[in-house]
Amino acid sequence: MSVILNTIDGGINWTAQTNSTYHLFSSVSFTNSNNGYVIDYNKTVLNTTVGGVNWFMQSNTGFWLRSIFFYDSVTGYIVGDNGTILKTINGGINWNSQTSSMTNPLNSVFFKSTAIDTR
Repeated sequence: MSVILNTIDGGINWTAQTNSTYHLFSSVSFTNSNNGYVIDYNKTVLNTTVGGVNWFMQSNTGFWLRSIFFYDSVTGYIVGDNGTILKTINGGINWNSQTSSMTNPLNSVFFKSTAIDTR
């Protein structure tokens, strides 16, 4: 069983949450203190709107997933095995494949610049 830890004081103290899922989480991204996303190696995206107290399966992407990053509340990216790059512009409701010339696993995704194409 995966463990979900929650902090309400900026990481000084951590509390284990009740978790009935058996997902093996690989990455997490929060857009604010309540809305967050987690991905797992079972090809699924889970979402919380209550600061991680409860998680709900949002979608099954069909791809092995390694890293997720949300730039804002609607624009997010996932990378994974076989050069997988997925993008959402509607808060994770739909994920669209992006062109990638890679066939190796992509392990991490992060954008520092605000110049992200939101098409």
